[in-house]
Amino acid sequence: MTHADLKHQLQQLEEDIWQAILDGSSLYLHDDQSLVLHAGSHPDTIITLANISAHDISALRAHILAHSDTLLDDYYCTHPLTKIGFERQVVALIAQYGAAAFAAVYGSVPERTLFVELGEVIAESADSPRYRYGAYCELEDELLGEALEQFVAGWVSHGEAYELYISMNACRYGCLA
Repeated sequence: MTHADLKHQLQQLEEDIWQAILDGSSLYLHDDQSLVLHAGSHPDTIITLANISAHDISALRAHILAHSDTLLDDYYCTHPLTKIGFERQVVALIAQYGAAAFAAVYGSVPERTLFVELGEVIAESADSPRYRYGAYCELEDELLGEALEQFVAGWVSHGEAYELYISMNACRYGCLA
């Protein structure tokens, strides 16, 4: 979810949702795409009344909207993307740049590698200093055309891309607990 997406979804919330938050419910981020009301605590809670001194809906709404960027940044500092959220963004990047941009034979590097930065999957090019440390699909043998596209699509859909992302960031999220 981007800052703009969060702000838009917050602006669309009905009065009864804001009231429920005042009454102790929380909003959690479902699959890095939508806000869902939960009657208490949830592992992916992004908004709760804790640490907010608002006593009415308008004050709560104003406070949350004013701090939405920080809330999202703080959330993604301690929460990895969900598998669905990660894969949705990777598929969009593959559609934009092509499968070949994210695949290379073992021992070489592709045109682009994947990084996650505050909830956004980024396709880094070779001119980025961190490019060599990004995630990409490693091939045992050279593949071309449809075979390459299918292999990279399988790398994403079978969860291998997500597992690579999680393994590369194990300490980032695991050491925070």
